[in-house]
Amino acid sequence: MGKRVRFANWESLIDELLGLVLDKLVYLRDYIRFSAVCKSWNSAASNRREKRPWLLISSSDKDNGRRKLSVYNFISDEIIKLRIPYKYKIKRCSGSSHGWLFFVESVSTLVVLNPFSGDIIQLPPLKSVDIINNGLGKVILSKDPSLGAFEVLATSSCSHVVAHLKFGDDFWAYSNSIPHTNRPRCLIFYKNIILGASPGGGILSLQVTSCDDIHSSSSRCIKVEKIIPDLNNNLDLVFSSRYFVLETTECDLIMVERYSKFDFKQYSTFKIIVSNGQVLDRTPVVNLGGHSLFLGNSNDSISVLASDYGGCRSNSIYYCHSYTMFKKHLVRRRVLKYGRIEEFNLDNQSFQYHQEFSMSHEASWIVPSMRTVVRNQLMKYTNSSDSDGKLERIPIADFGGESLFSGKLSTGISVLASELSWMYAKCDLL
Repeated sequence: MGKRVRFANWESLIDELLGLVLDKLVYLRDYIRFSAVCKSWNSAASNRREKRPWLLISSSDKDNGRRKLSVYNFISDEIIKLRIPYKYKIKRCSGSSHGWLFFVESVSTLVVLNPFSGDIIQLPPLKSVDIINNGLGKVILSKDPSLGAFEVLATSSCSHVVAHLKFGDDFWAYSNSIPHTNRPRCLIFYKNIILGASPGGGILSLQVTSCDDIHSSSSRCIKVEKIIPDLNNNLDLVFSSRYFVLETTECDLIMVERYSKFDFKQYSTFKIIVSNGQVLDRTPVVNLGGHSLFLGNSNDSISVLASDYGGCRSNSIYYCHSYTMFKKHLVRRRVLKYGRIEEFNLDNQSFQYHQEFSMSHEASWIVPSMRTVVRNQLMKYTNSSDSDGKLERIPIADFGGESLFSGKLSTGISVLASELSWMYAKCDLL
């Protein structure tokens, strides 16, 4: 009598093992295949939040010329169009923070929108004359608003003024006009303090204090103070350098200097020493402890541990480099803006450039919700059941692990995804 064949019960794998598998997935199609195996695998993928940053790109649709927002995974070279309300599609996105996008709805009303859940938060109007006249610059959040009370920082386009808001307050707090040498080029909420970097690489402290100005609409105001001196006082170096401050997964505070002049580029990294809420020093470092850093011009910079995510290189810095080209079109010249990811590795001091893409405004990094990204991508391929012989594909996340197919030539079929684990793998969805 032959031996009895025993099959592995893949459906009962523990969440920790499933998490290890998900950490190594790079391509969106692999997430879809993973989700189609069975109900428990689908639940693990749906409830997981992606931690590897994607690039948020604003560009013009080739078909109708309308502005569109997409997220770009440069590692797998996948671009996915975001589905957001039309009235925000025609407005300029002012960056992102903690997965949320910022739009100016009117002259001074700032709207915070989650492109994955569809949630919208309308903040009190900004009343700073400098921000109204010169436009909005950077906006960052202290944390994901879906997790509870949060704070917001906003600057004017030239960083003359900084505004602060605690959610639930009716009015913003503002700084006075900031001298050029102290204007924040980047800002970060770090534990219970607010820090920034000056144009010359100095460390700034921002404190929200009580306001004595009887003409102010808020009882609070912002004081900006330089607590660590500039790295550079040479004007040429100041205008050729950009500074970024970010927190690693190990809660270390890192500052990155990117120097660029003509074809010459150079990166320098520093660790900001903080103890008991006080900034003590800024020291050079040549190793990022296995992290990958994603630098954002118009949003938070993000850090991930490279070993946790396939495709990310250890001790590397990723930066979206943009450039403009002029192309003659009939009798006019068209201005075309492109971007590409610049990757710098600290171990061997080497540069690598990824695929270029078109964009209309500054790109920023965002951490997407994979559940919504996968669902939106599948819905893109949903066909009308009124079409003769066409099948309607419906995301399995909505049907407890089952995939439903309906068509005019059939009465409808329902199958358990665990029985057809290859189902989406065999469909050329991507």
